[in-house]
Amino acid sequence: MISSSSFGMFKIVLRDRIRDGYTPTNAPSRYEMDVLREFWNTSGDPMMTVVMLTAKDGGSMLRDEYLAEVNRLTSYLMTNHSVTHNKQPVIYENFCSPYCAMNIAIRLFKQGVDVERAHLERNEPLSDDTTLSYPVAKIDGFNIHLERNFFGITLKDLPSKDAFVGKNFTADQLLANSTSYAQLLSNLKQKMSLRMII
Repeated sequence: MISSSSFGMFKIVLRDRIRDGYTPTNAPSRYEMDVLREFWNTSGDPMMTVVMLTAKDGGSMLRDEYLAEVNRLTSYLMTNHSVTHNKQPVIYENFCSPYCAMNIAIRLFKQGVDVERAHLERNEPLSDDTTLSYPVAKIDGFNIHLERNFFGITLKDLPSKDAFVGKNFTADQLLANSTSYAQLLSNLKQKMSLRMII
């Protein structure tokens, strides 16, 4: 009896759509995906790879050497790391559109920290064009949204532009206080993770 009732299963054609699972064809998420494809002017699936970076010692990613390493890693993955396809080397930068510049906020934040550190080392007020605040920083007069790349944030009060005038800060003093220039100059506290979109 079971075999006779399951005879019709031979004519069933099952089609899985891995991209969107079993989402109904009229679901809002399908419409949103179509709008996203139109916005990015792409016909493929707007998918991205995300790399979450945390400090191995459980500390903050705001430390100067960690921010520099994130920038180095981003540059390496975008321009140097290659795979061979049809006997030709292919780098990610050749096909990353529309996500090629998604990590620029991390690089610009690091540049802002470096500029402010230079003011600090020269015993000058901090720049009026740069404010290292979360979720939106101002770097060289441009608003940079950090919330897409910075996670696990704890906020503190933003230092005033002249808070460090007359105080000589060295890297040794910062290390003694377990503080980095990025933490000192921004409204960000200790622990956080960075997300690279590649």
